[in-house]
Amino acid sequence: AEKVTHLITDKTGTLTEGKPRVVETRPAGTIKKDDLLRLVAAVEAQSEPPLARAVVDRAGDADLKIPSASDFESTTGGGVRAHVEGALIRVGKRAFIEEFGIKVDGGLGEIAEKLQEEARTVIWASRDKELLGFLAIADPIKQTSAEAIRALHELGVKVVMCTGDNTRTAQAVARELGIDEVHAEVSPEDKQRIVNELKAQGHCVA
Repeated sequence: AEKVTHLITDKTGTLTEGKPRVVETRPAGTIKKDDLLRLVAAVEAQSEPPLARAVVDRAGDADLKIPSASDFESTTGGGVRAHVEGALIRVGKRAFIEEFGIKVDGGLGEIAEKLQEEARTVIWASRDKELLGFLAIADPIKQTSAEAIRALHELGVKVVMCTGDNTRTAQAVARELGIDEVHAEVSPEDKQRIVNELKAQGHCVA
């Protein structure tokens, strides 16, 4: 361990508590907040990550009846989709939604970016070709993270965050903790590549 030069860490559940909760529901167009939450929860109920559980828990707290979903599909690093109430519901990153020709309203996009700069994770939703809106999710930084990173810096270890989360959200967490390097919106394969590149440069990676 004394030879380690770089520590690579994930964000959610490692630097943060891994107990995310929905803090904002922003519908687009005429859809109601409860309907947006209900449809997103229907798809996320088929998924496993902590962010998905946060959505389902929020719908439960609001006493909403979550409809059933079929033909569930997950795209690693992008989002999830399923048929709910006769329509195709997509939930995920903005790029995942836009990939299918769905336009994000400029005002709504600006609100989402501001929330991401406050370390909120934003997940977008669409129904067929219609934008439904987004949910913003907060996952507090662990109280022990800043102290741990200070201790690693004192040992001369460079701390690198690799996360699938949005760049703005990741950078907000990194700024607060004094992390040296950030790689955001990366896939598991990207994370492996970053490890290999550091090792190829002669570094000892943890």
